[in-house]
Amino acid sequence: MQKKNKQTVSVVIPTYNCPFLREAIDSVLRQTCLPDEIIVVDDGSLTKVEPLERYRGKVKYLYQENTGQAGARNLGVSNAIGDWVAFLDSDDLWNERKLEEQFTALFEFPDYGCVACGAVLINNLREPIGLGSGNFLGKTRPLTRLEFILNAPNAILVPSMVVIKKEAFLKAGGFEAKFQPIEDLVFFDKLLKSTDTLIVEKPLLFRRIHGDNLTFKYLGMLKSYLLWISERLERELTVDELSKLKALVCEITGLSAYYKGKDSHGRILLKKALKYNPNLRRLLFFSLSILGSTFGNYLRIIKRYFSSQTARKILLK
Repeated sequence: MQKKNKQTVSVVIPTYNCPFLREAIDSVLRQTCLPDEIIVVDDGSLTKVEPLERYRGKVKYLYQENTGQAGARNLGVSNAIGDWVAFLDSDDLWNERKLEEQFTALFEFPDYGCVACGAVLINNLREPIGLGSGNFLGKTRPLTRLEFILNAPNAILVPSMVVIKKEAFLKAGGFEAKFQPIEDLVFFDKLLKSTDTLIVEKPLLFRRIHGDNLTFKYLGMLKSYLLWISERLERELTVDELSKLKALVCEITGLSAYYKGKDSHGRILLKKALKYNPNLRRLLFFSLSILGSTFGNYLRIIKRYFSSQTARKILLK
């Protein structure tokens, strides 16, 4: 299918020591609405990514010394020819209709400069293990900046979800390395200040969750969240909004610490989450944290089981 607005799109795939890169590229090449170019940016992998014969003429390769995903994505965009840019992390996959669905939405709402989608969480074997944030009602709706901010720790937006007008990306100023590993959330915050954004509420991204995910680098995440809040948000949000955001930050990083076996640190963070914005879920999490990580891991397995069943049902619709 051709893009209805006849504009060009570049796909940027940053990668670093990732064994899933070929799967990511193949998911782009299977799109019903093919992009105009695919750019792979090797962020200084220990074994340099070499162009593969099977992708000759289809993939452009760039290399930089290891500086992180912020610099890798920025480099990709600076070399992109497209009017629009779509990001794909090298451990993620796209549904074959992702770009088609998103450009259909942009054709219907031409004043929007960014469109996202929903996500299904998968494991290394591509098995569904849960659902990303948000609804899966099949609708297309606007996303406000405040909704994004208050749900940012729940990954309501991640780079692999979005197609962005290149002009809007450059106006927002790109990704900032000092906020790694949440540089993507800080970027989306900047983007939403000046760019109207849509969400297609369909599971068009398969987001792979594994032990090497930056999602599990909880200490770095916590420091970067606090930096983002202190530098960019404290003077804008109300006291209630700040409390809700800080509670969710502490909850997400506390659970990550807990699952990593850092019981005492996880418990402190879960207690802070309960203090900032108490609810029954946070009371349950804090209560369970007192019992230790072994019990928590069993709880995680049970939660993943039911989440995976829900994800399978969504995919079968």
